[in-house]
Amino acid sequence: MLPYGARPIAEARMKGQRPADLLIVSLVGPVDEQNPVIVAQPGKEYDWRFMLGLKACVFARLGVRFTPVVLQIAAQWPEWLAVWDVDAKEGADCIAHIKLDCLDKRKFGAADMAAIYWPWTAYENKQFKGEA
Repeated sequence: MLPYGARPIAEARMKGQRPADLLIVSLVGPVDEQNPVIVAQPGKEYDWRFMLGLKACVFARLGVRFTPVVLQIAAQWPEWLAVWDVDAKEGADCIAHIKLDCLDKRKFGAADMAAIYWPWTAYENKQFKGEA
């Protein structure tokens, strides 16, 4: 199952096309952004294969379990992945990696991965908000 807003992107990917912009994956419902927005529900399993090689930022807030979604997306090898706290207006790069005890596998899924979050500087946060 695809999350809301992902179908046009997935269909374009099947035709060899890709979005030119950063994708917003919102775990907080609809958001007012110029970039393409995909709305997903935390805790639900989705087909994220269309994310291969794309740039995405997951929008979340305190109390939202965003790491499972981040790892599901990361397992599809996006070009760049970040998380944005919509309330604190702060972001972090997501560095996803294969867990050491899973390295002997041939194929990896979200359960085989872990994430490290690298907080953005004050300037990077302003830049993301379009204030720099």
